[in-house]
Amino acid sequence: MAFALAASPLPSRPGSLPRLRRNRNLVVVPVRCRSQLQSQHRRLVLRLCATTETKEAEKEEEDALAADESGGASGRIGDGNGDSGDGGGDGLRWLSNAPVYVLWAGLIGYAFTMAPNQTPYRDQLFVEKLLLLRGDEGFSINPVLVTVWFSMGLLPLIYAMLLIPTGRSEKGGVPVWPFSLVSFFTGIFALLPYFGLWNPPPPRVTKQELSTWPLVVLESKILSFFVAACALGLAAKAALSNSESWSQYLGFFRESRFIHVMSIDFVLLNLLVVFWVFNDITFRRSNNSWLIPVSIIPLVGPALYLLLRPGLPPQMVDE
Repeated sequence: MAFALAASPLPSRPGSLPRLRRNRNLVVVPVRCRSQLQSQHRRLVLRLCATTETKEAEKEEEDALAADESGGASGRIGDGNGDSGDGGGDGLRWLSNAPVYVLWAGLIGYAFTMAPNQTPYRDQLFVEKLLLLRGDEGFSINPVLVTVWFSMGLLPLIYAMLLIPTGRSEKGGVPVWPFSLVSFFTGIFALLPYFGLWNPPPPRVTKQELSTWPLVVLESKILSFFVAACALGLAAKAALSNSESWSQYLGFFRESRFIHVMSIDFVLLNLLVVFWVFNDITFRRSNNSWLIPVSIIPLVGPALYLLLRPGLPPQMVDE
């Protein structure tokens, strides 16, 4: 039977063959087994190569994820020096939000220095009548003024339902609830600073949050129905007011600081709410995008959106 020597090639020097035959580590393999060994060897080599490539791919993926996390963190946490991406991310955010702060400062300056203030005593009388601090003194409040006054109590509630939870800043960011609470007294003057500080995306909501205050109330369809009914009622009252009432209100707007500033506040709240309706639709992954143009309708539009919007998607809710 023929045999093959499974070892290093035989030296060509004479006299070396006897020494090889006396080598105890020499392995003698039959010729017919050589093909099987070579096949097994090839499979082993291919398996080792595949394992190595898999490990290299996993390592590259881990490095890419680490780089992404590092880049995201650097965009959120800056040292303020502007020499690296850390400070640059915050710098760009502050720069993009600069118009919000300019608008806020301009409104405050205008309200206290440039708004008309010809009837301070009458303004005090209006406020006391609207707060029911005065009885019937033989005259009634302008119906358009009454509509705007009560709308300024309803709009902050609409904003609270839009901002919590989908309008919250990312985890660790500025909380929205203090600004929302103060907005019931100062309107857009309290909300604009939060709009400038807002940093999405919002954090995920736990099931416990959904069953407790404030989400159990703000996500309630009962509250949405109440808001929509109030909005429709106020809109009907303003629409049914005669031309004399509207002319009188325009006169108040030109003379009264109280009515002048409140009217500007009302207009800005109705303009900016369209963005927050769009933001809420986006995070809820709603198909009701047709409600975005509907929300342009003052007071009624966003109220109808709250009534028709879906609940929070599973992607925003933690177990």
